[in-house]
Amino acid sequence: MNLSATMFIFSFISDTCNTAIPSAGWSRGDIIALIGVSLPVLIIVLGLFFRAGSITTTIKNISADVAEIKKEVKKIPHLEGKIEGLMVQKVSVSQSPIQLNGYGLKILADSHIGHIIEPYIKEITNTVRNNKPETVLQAQNQIFEAFKTLKSRPEIKNAIETAAFNAGSDVETLLLVAAIDSRDNILKELGYDGKEIDNTTLLTPSS
Repeated sequence: MNLSATMFIFSFISDTCNTAIPSAGWSRGDIIALIGVSLPVLIIVLGLFFRAGSITTTIKNISADVAEIKKEVKKIPHLEGKIEGLMVQKVSVSQSPIQLNGYGLKILADSHIGHIIEPYIKEITNTVRNNKPETVLQAQNQIFEAFKTLKSRPEIKNAIETAAFNAGSDVETLLLVAAIDSRDNILKELGYDGKEIDNTTLLTPSS
């Protein structure tokens, strides 16, 4: 409680003792007893009053912060797309369809990621097939998304992280390299022939 509130309480008590209470014929003992009972209650009431104002201000500030956070959260998908586009450019050459560049091929060789993800190629192929992509571009993007989920597989999570470390890469870039390397074979399993693949712009939506 601040100083102004304290001064108000003592002023109120003083005025009461000097005017209203003596005129009622109360003794000094009655007045002391009354003060002893009423003072704590009055302090509590005033404390709650001032605290309520503080809580209201805090709630307003929180509401403003939440609104600002919501604005920033809306930007996340856009930022993720930009980051993925940069990752693709980092490990691939500028052509259609995208192919691994020298850096991407080095990551592929140093990590030996192919041996780790090979048992999951059939599963990824079936997942994309069940999603029924309407174009080869949709199929490619679904392949890329499926490869991203491999980092969450507990049985190969550590192996993928170790492979990324050995290649001097991060897990996301490593799985993108593996996806680009495996893409053509998976697309052919899905029924897309080599000519169709070569004549299609196979880029991620964000690039």
